[in-house]
Amino acid sequence: MRIINWSPWGELDTFRRSFERAFGEDHGAEGANQHTWTPSANIYEDENSFTIVLDLPGVEKDGAELNVEEGVLRIKAEKKTPAVEGKTLLREELTSGAYERTFTIGDTVEEEKITAELKDGVLTISLPKKAEVKPKKIEVKVV
Repeated sequence: MRIINWSPWGELDTFRRSFERAFGEDHGAEGANQHTWTPSANIYEDENSFTIVLDLPGVEKDGAELNVEEGVLRIKAEKKTPAVEGKTLLREELTSGAYERTFTIGDTVEEEKITAELKDGVLTISLPKKAEVKPKKIEVKVV
């Protein structure tokens, strides 16, 4: 008996690509991979802040935008596949396109002190906690 590895996700991706071709979402080799992409994110917390780390390979400094409005942190990024002068693109597998994600931060963060750094394709966002949400240590007296 022959064992075949099968994943339903591969079938769904094939269906999505077929659907996009049939309904005009795929614009040929030049725009074939111009779609929304979802980079991975990790969220950390310590007693003074939250930290969000996003994997944004290929995004230049001016390709990332962050803003905070009404307790929501919005991250937008765009990754472009560079054109190769004098060459015709036959197949595009490198992901490119626009990305947008939101994180609800409510009123727990000092919005004016949020910082972000993009280094080697990794965006690190530091969100300092407001003093009133930091844990307070309570001393226990032994009697």
